Amino acid sequence: MTRYSDPYSLPFLKDEKSWELLQKKVFKRGNSCPLELVNVGQLVAKKCKGLPSLIIMIAITLSEEREASSWLKVAYDISSHVFDKERSMMTIRSSYGHLPDHLKPCLLYMGLFPKDYEIPVSDLLKWWIAEEFVQNIDTLNPEELSEICLHDLVGRNLVVVSKTSLNGKMKCCIVLDQVREFCLRKITEEKFMHLIVPYSYPDQPEEQRLCMYIHDRTMTSDFKESDQEFIVHPKFSILDRKNPFRLLNNLKLVRVLHLLDIYLDNSLAATFQSFPHLRYLAIFVKAFDFKWVSHLLHLQTLRVRSSYIMISPAIWKMSKLRHVDINEFPVTVWDEDDKDDIVLDNLKTLGMCSMSAADMTWEFWKKFANLEELRLHINEFENHVPYHFCFFPLRLRCLSLSEIFLTDGLVSSITNLRCLETLKLSEIYFAGEKYWDLGDSTFVQLKFLKLHRVFMTKWSCSEESFPCLEYLVIKNCPKLEEIPDSFADIPTLQLIKVINCSESVRNSAQNIKEDVENTEGNERLQLHIPKNY
Repeated sequence: MTRYSDPYSLPFLKDEKSWELLQKKVFKRGNSCPLELVNVGQLVAKKCKGLPSLIIMIAITLSEEREASSWLKVAYDISSHVFDKERSMMTIRSSYGHLPDHLKPCLLYMGLFPKDYEIPVSDLLKWWIAEEFVQNIDTLNPEELSEICLHDLVGRNLVVVSKTSLNGKMKCCIVLDQVREFCLRKITEEKFMHLIVPYSYPDQPEEQRLCMYIHDRTMTSDFKESDQEFIVHPKFSILDRKNPFRLLNNLKLVRVLHLLDIYLDNSLAATFQSFPHLRYLAIFVKAFDFKWVSHLLHLQTLRVRSSYIMISPAIWKMSKLRHVDINEFPVTVWDEDDKDDIVLDNLKTLGMCSMSAADMTWEFWKKFANLEELRLHINEFENHVPYHFCFFPLRLRCLSLSEIFLTDGLVSSITNLRCLETLKLSEIYFAGEKYWDLGDSTFVQLKFLKLHRVFMTKWSCSEESFPCLEYLVIKNCPKLEEIPDSFADIPTLQLIKVINCSESVRNSAQNIKEDVENTEGNERLQLHIPKNY
């Protein structure tokens, strides 16, 4: 599979940016516009009046005709492209027809969302995986493959990225109105039916499932099991918000339940018995007991927002789990009698969890051989002496630590993570002098560093400390005096963002930017300091 052009967000665009977007969408994979098409192409871009959605739709037409005369006709016929719905539908139908088979259900699935709904990319990719639209291919895991699929749809101008994160990754996306309308027509025509083999019963014949999106008042209590067997609802807004399960009792094959927008009561224990095929569960509840979901052997993603978590060792036996996202829960080491049965090879993300430093042993973490993202609060020893060394899973790519004392031993433990690309430190304290001296410590692959409420006054490091760093974010660090000037010598650094810090920190960031410009003669380093701070 091929990655297509970089995703583009959706402000109104000036003529120059309109032309840049049009080129990206027509000439994919980095190809440039032929000279004979430049002038007419710029005219087309200007006629689109800065509307990204129109530019993207026009790009589909221009991609099929690479003659200047055809482009000129399009330029002077823009209004017909805006108002000729059937022509647009024909263009979209052609694009859909050329989609690989595995992308078609991914796109139709997105058409089920409400108009102009910004779909969180991290959620969407997990939903695709849960619905088995995305399968393992070669060395790619489902998360990597699903991201490639989304890039593919973006590159084909069927999906648009509406928000990106600081590091440029897709954060939210939308389906353009006409593409969504086409999807809804297609869903109606095909009833979004596809053949599956029941996972729990591989010897049984293939069966059909109906996919539908339930929102507003479309869900009523008279639905029958034969009508709906499969459901997705990222924005559940039905009439009975306190007990949606009463209306879902007959949907036995449901795989995705996203209910973070509804505060549920605690009478849920028996309810989850009705959904043995769940692969994605996100709920908001006053108290949560892991025993409620311990029977969901196919569960891949568990997201919980709760003020009270009742832990159960049963979670360590849910071998299909890939993502655990809970606001905070204590990690308890399993019983010696059970430890040989515990292998969580599929787990990719875990947090926010709290555990004792004494429990952070190699013996513990080797059960999570493929863990890539960890959000953690480390408890102090009983004598309140700050810990000196901890083990972490060696394949971590993203580590978030909060409410801890930062010691040389802990920093050494982190620098041993040779795959670590993102480090976020929040509510960080220091024993004795408030001074973070990295010495000869090196974060060899770190690209993103965020410091939030790190209570240090001085910070010392060299360019060798962060040889690959691209993004530095410093937020609410009131005691910090300045950013080390050695950051000007990091050739990969692209952005420094400073939020609610002292004037001296802001000035040091500005000095680093000026040093880069004076040394390199370019504006490679961007500085972002919000005006309200």
